[in-house]
Amino acid sequence: MYKKKDAKFIINGKCKIYYWHLKNKKHKQTIVFFTASSLNHSSMINLAEILYSKGYSILLFDQRGSGFSSKPFKLKEYSLDKFSKDLSLILKKENIIKPIIVTYSFGFMPTINYELKTNNVDKIISFFGSHNFSKTISSKMGYYTFQLVLRLSWYALATMNHIKSYLFKTKINYMDHSKDYKNIKKNIVKMFIKDISLSYIRSNHVMAYKNLHTDISQELSKINIPIVNIIGNKDLAVTKKANVFLRNHIKNFKGYCIEDDHHFPLSNPKKAAQIVLENL
Repeated sequence: MYKKKDAKFIINGKCKIYYWHLKNKKHKQTIVFFTASSLNHSSMINLAEILYSKGYSILLFDQRGSGFSSKPFKLKEYSLDKFSKDLSLILKKENIIKPIIVTYSFGFMPTINYELKTNNVDKIISFFGSHNFSKTISSKMGYYTFQLVLRLSWYALATMNHIKSYLFKTKINYMDHSKDYKNIKKNIVKMFIKDISLSYIRSNHVMAYKNLHTDISQELSKINIPIVNIIGNKDLAVTKKANVFLRNHIKNFKGYCIEDDHHFPLSNPKKAAQIVLENL
């Protein structure tokens, strides 16, 4: 079904955005995946293949700053408008009308922005979506401490990796999340170090900043399409506060709380697919 070499791309300004359109002969609706800002399209492959087997066409893409797509250094290049424009150009090129969009973490925000601009979304099914991450975390002190450690790790490990790449003329590798997340609970520390060491310092830094300072609370009341948001009771980044807020501001909203953590759709794609299918 999926082959990395089948990638296509669009160009938005100076950014080249790569994507994969997997058309299904059963001609069911297209499901588009918009993953978290620190991940590439491979994080959604295991979930996507299950839904493809159920007859749905699939569209995966590497959002700007991740995977094979361009990694601009300027903060303005990571606005919600830029992300949603990338998606708009892809869907126009592939002539995809009213897709279902499955989002993960940060992917929820630009998807809301895209729907407001185009009215071209049938339904949003979100895993760990939030209107503002700084307001839905379990502990602000813990969250900002984590972000500080994360940024320091980027500067240390990523700098070392870039020096090694320059000295030995090697390329920075592409992390295949579809394999690494199968045993995430055992390999979380190893994965963290690997992911950071393969990072591009500046692009990851500005994406983290945008994650912290993005707030879409004012846009939610304008949304009329059905939205489903799944959170986990073991998650420290997106707590029940997110679903309470979304329920109070979105007209057609359904919220779930499952027994799991923030990596649920990656570590347990079968159960994630079941939830998606129940809401299609």
